[in-house]
Amino acid sequence: GRLGDAERVLKTGDAGLRLEQLRAQLAAVKGDTKSASRQLTALINRDRRNPQLWAQAASVEYQAGHRRRAANWFAAAKQLSPRREDWDEAIEQIRNELIPESGVEANSKSVGPGWREFNSKLVGEVRVSPAWTVGASMEVNRVALTNFNGTIRRGAMSANREGETARKLSVELYRSERNGAGASYSWLSGRGRTTVSGAYVKPYWEYMEGLAAAGTRSRTAIEHQQPLGKRGAMWVAVHANQYGLRAVSNAGRTSGFTGGTSLAIRPRWIAQYGVDRETVHSRNTLPLVSREVHAFTGATSGDWKRKLHWEASAGYAVDRLGGRGPYTSGSVVWTPSPKLRAGVWFDR
Repeated sequence: GRLGDAERVLKTGDAGLRLEQLRAQLAAVKGDTKSASRQLTALINRDRRNPQLWAQAASVEYQAGHRRRAANWFAAAKQLSPRREDWDEAIEQIRNELIPESGVEANSKSVGPGWREFNSKLVGEVRVSPAWTVGASMEVNRVALTNFNGTIRRGAMSANREGETARKLSVELYRSERNGAGASYSWLSGRGRTTVSGAYVKPYWEYMEGLAAAGTRSRTAIEHQQPLGKRGAMWVAVHANQYGLRAVSNAGRTSGFTGGTSLAIRPRWIAQYGVDRETVHSRNTLPLVSREVHAFTGATSGDWKRKLHWEASAGYAVDRLGGRGPYTSGSVVWTPSPKLRAGVWFDR
């Protein structure tokens, strides 16, 4: 951590060098990575045989998002101090992050005798600069409904930016039978994070009618997430929606809010309460129904031999406008390598 880095700095070199290293460390802690990088580069030019300087500079470059430079500078530090295994781990982690992300997902869903789906999805993401990544996805869904059997498709492209001040920007393009677009922007506010987002005619398959008739949803939303002490968190969001179908651009309008809080009771055990409210203002062909669901959940998770991770949760939900009942979910995910993952999920 930062304190450990500072302690190592105090134990190296002469007093003047130690002071200049600490100044660079302070600049990095304050988020001024440009100043910290300039100071450390000047120190390296004065003492190129000091492995701690190279490692400290590598940490700053990583903080600034310059992953390739960070990996090269950790490698330079490792050459000067071969016994530092933690630098090997840092180099491996950074190089794994630089590998383009890609994956294939497949799942089967049975909602009832008249509703079955088999979905496959190809996703990929690559970093194109220290701050920017671009991604794409293609999804194919084989649907068997009471009144529809066929294959439907949707795709998306995205560009994402994360700045040094933890501000995040994402822009997306959607493709199905209609073209759509969306964007989100988030920033730190106090100790929490606020996100503003919008989407126009994004493909939406949560309704049977949407599966059969090219459903879409346009949404504007604002959300805030806030930690509560060391063990708790809360979130709240408000949104407005317009649903569409192939032949009906305005199949329904709604607005609503979600919110909740969670508390870590003990390591790996979490208690959570959430509310999901959506009010229907108009509907045309879509069977939209207003709801106000209050859900109480207990969840736990664990690892087995580091490569197998499991999660399980159970709870009870009450819709104040009608309906109630228990629910359960769980997953087991096997990760034999940082770039390969397989798992099974259930939800009922």
